[in-house]
Amino acid sequence: MGQLQISGVGPYPSQELARLGGPSGPGPLFRRSAPSEPPPEGLLGPYLRIVTRHKLVLGLTCSLGLLAGVLVTLPQVPVYRASGAIEIQGLNDEFLNLKSVDATAAAEYTSETYLQTQIRLLRSDVVLDRVEKKLTLSEWPEYQPGWGTVARVRRWLGMGLPAEPALPEVTRQKQLLERVRAKLQVQAAGLTRVVEISFEASSPQRAADFVNTLAQEYINASLETRWKTSQQTSEWLGRQLAELRAKMERSDQELQSYAQASGLMFHGDKENVVQEKLRQVQTELSRAQADRMNKQARFELARQASAETLPEVLNDGMLREYQTKLTELRRQYAELSAALTPAHPKVQRVQAQINEIQGTISKERSNIVNRIQNEYLSATEREKLVEADFLRQASLVNDQASKAVHYNVLKREVESSRALYDAMSQRVKEAGMAAALRNTNVRIVDTAGPPAVPAGPNMPMNALVGLLAGLVAGFGYAAVREQTDRRIHVPGDPVLGHLPELGVIPAAKRSEEVALATLNRKPSLVAESIRAILASIVRAGERTGSKVLIVTSPSPGDGKSTISSNLAVALAEIERRVLLIDGDLRKPSLQRLFDVTGKPTLVDLLRGAEPVNEMIFGQLLAQPEIPNLFLLPAGELRGRTTSLLHSPRLHELLARFRESFDVVLIDTPPMLHLPDARIISQFADGVVLVIRAGRTTQETALSAAQRFAEDGTPVLGTILNSWSQTKEYGSTYGSYGLK
Repeated sequence: MGQLQISGVGPYPSQELARLGGPSGPGPLFRRSAPSEPPPEGLLGPYLRIVTRHKLVLGLTCSLGLLAGVLVTLPQVPVYRASGAIEIQGLNDEFLNLKSVDATAAAEYTSETYLQTQIRLLRSDVVLDRVEKKLTLSEWPEYQPGWGTVARVRRWLGMGLPAEPALPEVTRQKQLLERVRAKLQVQAAGLTRVVEISFEASSPQRAADFVNTLAQEYINASLETRWKTSQQTSEWLGRQLAELRAKMERSDQELQSYAQASGLMFHGDKENVVQEKLRQVQTELSRAQADRMNKQARFELARQASAETLPEVLNDGMLREYQTKLTELRRQYAELSAALTPAHPKVQRVQAQINEIQGTISKERSNIVNRIQNEYLSATEREKLVEADFLRQASLVNDQASKAVHYNVLKREVESSRALYDAMSQRVKEAGMAAALRNTNVRIVDTAGPPAVPAGPNMPMNALVGLLAGLVAGFGYAAVREQTDRRIHVPGDPVLGHLPELGVIPAAKRSEEVALATLNRKPSLVAESIRAILASIVRAGERTGSKVLIVTSPSPGDGKSTISSNLAVALAEIERRVLLIDGDLRKPSLQRLFDVTGKPTLVDLLRGAEPVNEMIFGQLLAQPEIPNLFLLPAGELRGRTTSLLHSPRLHELLARFRESFDVVLIDTPPMLHLPDARIISQFADGVVLVIRAGRTTQETALSAAQRFAEDGTPVLGTILNSWSQTKEYGSTYGSYGLK
């Protein structure tokens, strides 16, 4: 009773227990390792998923947009665009001094401002009206009633044209010019002075005629405007010149009359002589005052200081000679006095010479002081005489100033009138020459020719615009649909946070293609997908050390039973002893799927009274025709399921199964509305969550993962079932022999 036997195999040998992870074995089948973070999603990943999921909608909207572009283009009337170019140069206003004659030429413009002004004039009503009169645009077909795309469509549909309202001639002409201006394009060619002109018409020749006529009429209008301006300026200057001539004659007569009445028999030059003499006397007075002050300063110094300290005395050459002789005599006198008595003749002779020289020096010093005084008195008298002459001359100037003021006023008026008359006469001559000169600053660069092909409608461009519009509309619809559709469709939906995706199961046309695909359909895409998921589960088990796994889903119909059965078969294929338990006591399906009969069932084991440690499973567990795979059916339930699952025998059974099998897979009911999966998960090592593509919503998947997280049961990962493959994810496996 203490040995575990399976299908008559007998007791496990020691090496078998070691392989299954017994007490002396190397450990569990799945070894724990560090968890790995999922790779980050690319920048274009969400957009590519939107395009992939809604490719049919995008294709439909693009097709409709393309068709709309073509249908819009078909009824449009072909138009031809003719182009020409003119060069607009700045006028040489300095030629013949035209800038001073033409009042409008005085304004300063930048080259860009001037060019934009001329472009505006090319589109003005004045120039277009000249072109209309020259070409009679009102008789062209495109400006007649019933012309255009709308009228053409109405005629195709058999609808009559609406009656034209009766409008005044001025209004009709204004509307005609507006329609013409709408088809006219005038623009500068880059940073040049060249202006490009283009016009659209229903006829190539009419389009070229309009461009050429517009350029010529613009030149003519510019010439006429400048000629009229010069002519008006010339006439106005002529009238002003006549008035100035009369005014100048009156001013000259008044000047002569006043000069005779006031006794002033001179003209401007004599007034300048009197004033010049006054200025000369004033200058002389300034010099006399400066000379007097200089000599007064010398005199005051000579009167107050000692005579021998005066500069004139010190700088006098004769006095310096006398002083030298006196010094020599005194030296001789000192030598003689040392040897002789004062009464000695030599001593007395030297003393006499000294006295004579001292007298001469004193006399010369007195003469210098007297000369300084005389010079001061002479300068004072000269200053008085010059000052008196200045006062007389100033009185004379003041006497004539009262009469000369009015005379000068009259004189300046005569001179001003004469100068203005001369300048105006010159301007009249220049204006006459400007009026006679017909110059233009516009040159035709390129003459417009009839275009060979129509410029519109552009079928490829309209179709492309329609295609892009359909693409934008379809993508917008798909984006809105993505926001409102909460279902999980493709792998990589960032719904379950950091829960890894164990793999995906492609959608099959029939359910029979998926049921036991790993056993009945080798090789197939479904079977290989199950084996790929098995590799993920093995790696997840290595990280968590799990042996007892629960396979469940958030909602019914997600395919958990089918996946658990295929996983069991795949594990058995890699020589793992697998026990598959049908834990869905409410709606069991594994016994029918494997077509086996087994006793006892899970219900029988949970309700049995025999101790679990003494039970022998070798003859009891069902074994399908698959090596290493054992099945424990659910059995028939009578009563409440939850009370049976809360039995302590469930924990004991799973503990025995954990010791005896490599892997234990438990298929449980959907867990959101039934507690079975959560109750069984308390004794399991991990949970595999099955999600059905296009059916399971993000909220239900998150809710299921959150419930297990609250219970402390690790979720190894998710399996996306019934996924509709696309080419973006590599749906073509023909080269691998898979279908």
